Formats: sequence, structure tokens, C-alpha cells
Amino acid sequence: MSNRTAGLAAHLVGSIEWHEALAHILKSFDCVTGTLHRTDPSTGLLMLIAHQGIPPQVQAMLLPKIDNIPFGKGIAGCAASLMIFWPKKFRI
Repeated sequence: MSNRTAGLAAHLVGSIEWHEALAHILKSFDCVTGTLHRTDPSTGLLMLIAHQGIPPQVQAMLLPKIDNIPFGKGIAGCAASLMIFWPKKFRI
């Protein structure tokens, strides 16, 4: 697993380019589609900050549904509630 996350930290310093970080993650895991969310402190919801590989014909239907996600709802919400994907040093 550490080989797959090698180089990720470089994408998470300074002014973070979330689309670049997501592209790095997807390439590392041989994936073509993915999303990144982060917690919006004002709402307590997960806010979509980057997406890649979502077909244009479904974006209008899908993006409003995944733009703001409560903790515990769906895969992203469940992962966030458990804090399982990101090592503590990468949480912001």
C-alpha cells in the first residue's frame, strides 16, 4: 500500500490542487473514476471538491446528489464517519 501512496504528500502541501491530488490517487490505484470530499465546517457536511471520470451525460443528475453528503450516508459518508481512508498526517 505504501508504494501506492508514494508521492501523494507532495500534492497536499501549500496551495492544494485537489484535481491533481485526485488524479494521482486514481492513477496509483489503477482507477478511472473518483471523488474527493472534505468537511464544510459551516454545515458539517462533506463537500465535493474534486471529481474525475464521471461521464458527462450523468453529471447533471449525479453531481447535485454527491455535492453535499452527510456523515454516515453512502460510501463517502461512511468512510468519513470512520476516518478510515486518510492517515492522520494527511487530514486537514
